[in-house]
Amino acid sequence: MPTPMPGSPKPTPDPPGAPVPIGLNVCIDHLQSGLHLVTGTESKGAALDAVLHRDWGDYDKPSDQWKFETAEAGGYFITNISSGMRLTFEDSGSARRPLVKVVDSQDVDTERWTVRWSDLLDSFTLHPAIQGFDHLAVTPKDSLYRQKGESAPATWSDTSLWLVPREPYLTQLFKIVPRSTSRCC
Repeated sequence: MPTPMPGSPKPTPDPPGAPVPIGLNVCIDHLQSGLHLVTGTESKGAALDAVLHRDWGDYDKPSDQWKFETAEAGGYFITNISSGMRLTFEDSGSARRPLVKVVDSQDVDTERWTVRWSDLLDSFTLHPAIQGFDHLAVTPKDSLYRQKGESAPATWSDTSLWLVPREPYLTQLFKIVPRSTSRCC
């Protein structure tokens, strides 16, 4: 895991009136690809990968839906409606770019997230709420950060997510889509 950066600023709270829909079922869409944040289907121990997946049209899939809940220690818990599992990141201590996972709720700091709003189409970047890791943002693994020699994916569907330093890239922007108006949910 990346070393916490000493002296990094505390996450700033959302601006007053920010549209984080607490307690409502929403889809979280990747702004650039239009894919949905969902839980992977293959278990890796007690955790599932958080992945981007295709739009199902008008079909209502609970695995595409998430609920933001205010965390007492600051930030939000983001819970998948289908599985009841929370968005988290691996805390292995050795990963240079920690993978974003979905796990059973354990009320630990790696399950807390902050939302930083962009001026672009009501989009946001998603960051760990842990001081020292808040400079990292959720990013599709198959975007700008492919390993040397790897080719670009034919599609981003089923693309894993990881935490990398925040940059002004479209690949790090997401959008909340309320369930009542989403094409997918």
